[in-house]
Amino acid sequence: MTGTAILVAVAVLGCRTASPSSDHLPATEVTLTSCPDNRDLLPDPDQPLQRLVKIGCPKGTCRLETRLEPTKVQTSIEGATLVVTTVAGDLVDSCVDERDRFEGPYVVWSQPAGQKLVEGAYHGGKQVGVWSEYDRAGRKISEGTYLAGTKVGVWSQYDDAKLSHVDEYDDTGSRILDEDRRGNVRHGRSWRRFRSDDVELVEYGSYRDGTKHCEWTILRQGASRPQRYELYRSGELLATDPNAGPIGPDPSFTERCRAGRE
Repeated sequence: MTGTAILVAVAVLGCRTASPSSDHLPATEVTLTSCPDNRDLLPDPDQPLQRLVKIGCPKGTCRLETRLEPTKVQTSIEGATLVVTTVAGDLVDSCVDERDRFEGPYVVWSQPAGQKLVEGAYHGGKQVGVWSEYDRAGRKISEGTYLAGTKVGVWSQYDDAKLSHVDEYDDTGSRILDEDRRGNVRHGRSWRRFRSDDVELVEYGSYRDGTKHCEWTILRQGASRPQRYELYRSGELLATDPNAGPIGPDPSFTERCRAGRE
């Protein structure tokens, strides 16, 4: 996922809580809120964590909250290890199963505003289903689907709440499309991988306002020599020979394309 970088790896010994001493969790605040012998490990109860709603955990799991500092921390809770890295002070709201794997909903809340930054889910410790990411103003910046920890299908990126880029992955997690957008219109660079007559091909070029523009190349996957070349101006095919020389009334068009000025 792009944008906010979140990495949380946790082991909590079958959801057991611990009695903290003064030197526990120097830069990490933890709460296990739905397990036997529940104890509040937040060092400052006068500063409540802010969120829109508490997540609901599946039966047989424990709810785990972590409020994180900007540096990576490794500490011990009754022999378990908690290693966390994220934005300063943000709250990770998650669930863990009896094998200490993430299970069920997973949400990151900004602090102190309580704005949702990341929303997704885990099953058996692997990301599943739709995952969404938001900026600190609440605008969506990316969304896509995981299947057992692997990106599949269409992944969208947004700029100022407008679609700006699309990636697509097959069922194995291999990328088959990498394309700029302006809203729902293709605009900018494009790359795609596809099969034709049982041959795997790669096509790349650029669009302008939804039509092919400038040079496009098609080649066999892994090959260095193009299988086909095409030159377009706003969707009009001008040439199929990369050595054709000046084209029509604008002989510098190809040069401008290659220089990225078109």
